[in-house]
Amino acid sequence: MQLKGVKSLKMNSKIWLDIFFQSLKKFEEESNIDGDAEWTALMMKVMNDMGSKMNYRVVSRHSESKLDSGEYLGIDVMFLDKTKYSPTREMGVWDPFILPSAVVEHENDYSHEKIAYDLWKIACIRTELKVLICYQAGWEQVDSLRKGLENIIISNGLMSKDNGELLVIIGDGKEGDKKWAAGTPDWRSYLNVFQWNNKLVPVLLG
Repeated sequence: MQLKGVKSLKMNSKIWLDIFFQSLKKFEEESNIDGDAEWTALMMKVMNDMGSKMNYRVVSRHSESKLDSGEYLGIDVMFLDKTKYSPTREMGVWDPFILPSAVVEHENDYSHEKIAYDLWKIACIRTELKVLICYQAGWEQVDSLRKGLENIIISNGLMSKDNGELLVIIGDGKEGDKKWAAGTPDWRSYLNVFQWNNKLVPVLLG
């Protein structure tokens, strides 16, 4: 679904998740890989493909354009509305100062403390949608992390009604194993998706 000459899709959690899984499916044959760096590079390819499908400019440390090199404002990935964002960077000229439609933090470290820090980072950004993608070794750790992040959000008031939507996507696998192997039934059997609604509730994926 290439959207040329039209406005960017309105950003919300349902649209983002639908396109996310479409893009994951597109790169399924490349997913049977080892190593955090390789996996992160693959996930950035997924993000760029999503941006193309939704007609957003995606800026990240893995962007092909030299204008977009480096984590943008310390955030792994930002989705910027193409109708508002047209980089014209020259000497002494900065990018247009617009708010992102979505921000994504992708964390390979299994440390709950590091993941909580990434959650805090995106909670500080004014945007329609915030997405945290991370991993744990087995369901018990997935659930423990979910509860821990939920408590941090509540205790510190990180997600108010006007702070956009929040998705937390936690891969369930053993540390050191391949993140996901091509040929398993579905990405949905590996990725646990939670949405903030006064607590982190599972998203039923069709």
